[in-house]
Amino acid sequence: MQKSASPFEAFEAFLAFRAFIAQRLQSWVFMAVGDNPCEECDSYDGEVFEVESEDELFDMFEYGEFVDADTFKPNLHPNCFCFMKKISEVEVAPPDVPFAEFWQNIVEKGV
Repeated sequence: MQKSASPFEAFEAFLAFRAFIAQRLQSWVFMAVGDNPCEECDSYDGEVFEVESEDELFDMFEYGEFVDADTFKPNLHPNCFCFMKKISEVEVAPPDVPFAEFWQNIVEKGV
């Protein structure tokens, strides 16, 4: 016979589950520089990119480089002066799973 989890053990498992699926998102805004930016840079101007890590910026802009921790130069073309600024870094809550539903799953599986 399987031992059932106590409510305290289930709640601890619930918190661990939520922590596991939580993630951090960073928001970066693209800023085209100059009075007459090229069409490509102008198309990105003001666009906000949400990434889980800075490495994803290199996936989007392979010739990019960090100027400092909060400034990224995408280097879309030679002599590109545009840059991206980190505007926020927030922890995103995992999908909302009511504790009662989580507890019922624990009870049914006999964790």
